Amino acid sequence: MREGSHWLAGRLRLRAPSHQAQGTVTLHGIASEYFSFPAAAYPTASPLRIFVVRSVPASSPLCGNSALSTIANTLSEVARKIYRGEEGPRRLVQVQRVQRAQRLLHAVAAGDPAATRSAIDALLHQHLVRLRVSARGALLADVGGPYVLAPVSAPLRLGGHTIGQAVLSIQDDQGYLRLAKRLAGLDVLMYMGSKLVQSSFGGAPAAVPSQGSFSFRGRSFTTYTFKAQAFPSGPLRITVLIPIPYG
Repeated sequence: MREGSHWLAGRLRLRAPSHQAQGTVTLHGIASEYFSFPAAAYPTASPLRIFVVRSVPASSPLCGNSALSTIANTLSEVARKIYRGEEGPRRLVQVQRVQRAQRLLHAVAAGDPAATRSAIDALLHQHLVRLRVSARGALLADVGGPYVLAPVSAPLRLGGHTIGQAVLSIQDDQGYLRLAKRLAGLDVLMYMGSKLVQSSFGGAPAAVPSQGSFSFRGRSFTTYTFKAQAFPSGPLRITVLIPIPYG
């Protein structure tokens, strides 16, 4: 992020001419491409420019034999990255928060389902959408939304002993759908087996291909499907629909 020739923030200092909005550079011996777009600083609204940089080896697999295929490859990668974001460092923060929650730990140690549920209620809705807790092979409580994705399991310990197991998620199907729509303009269908559990269209379009061309309600799409994980376990299939023309 640059104001004039002054760099304000960023993971690197790009040696790019102040007048050049896009181009190529070599970073740590690797050829990279960059592009930029104008922005405004808060609260003065003074002009800024934000640069986005990606290495050529990382970008080249996204390049197709046409503009359409390149767009489809790029947006498919964006869809996967939105999902992977629910498996990253933000999820680890919530795992640690659950593992340090003394009220929950004492309820689990006592094997008290009502107290466990009450403790879970206090933890939810702070970037945590569902929490399932078991102890000694028995389920104590499972609280949260019905369709949740990208679960993670973690042990619960008290006094140096493992007292139970937690399975949690920081994102549900509706949240992923909204992110894909807002960030990339993508429609989404999600399936558990043959069951449709989420749809941008409010229903189930017939015969949607896992990858290829598709038309629905007078609109044209190209589709892409990738494997995800449902809560608390099991496969989840996510099909993203890229509008054609894209814009």
